[in-house]
Amino acid sequence: MHVKHIVMFTIQDDAPEEKVEAMKQGLLSLPKLVDGFIGFELGVDLKLAAGQDHPAGKNRSIVWTAWFASVPDYERYNESKEHIALVNDLIKPIIVPGSRAAIQYECH
Repeated sequence: MHVKHIVMFTIQDDAPEEKVEAMKQGLLSLPKLVDGFIGFELGVDLKLAAGQDHPAGKNRSIVWTAWFASVPDYERYNESKEHIALVNDLIKPIIVPGSRAAIQYECH
């Protein structure tokens, strides 16, 4: 059993591109800084018409997916100073408040 963590958020329209890039690089660096990752993936929305005009709401801008060997490995990542600093310094300043959506679940 592995734990999969998926988080999505929307970038503010006026966020400077260099700050968006710094956030992406910060996410991609986490597996080198925190033990327990099995895999990870960073995705950027393609902004297809169906996702921008969906009746249930517009797509988010960014998705971060990470796989961990166990719940304790996920919790260590989530509580790590590196993750907390990334969220506070690079993510929260450029996302639309309230746009974060996340889930953690067991996968086989």
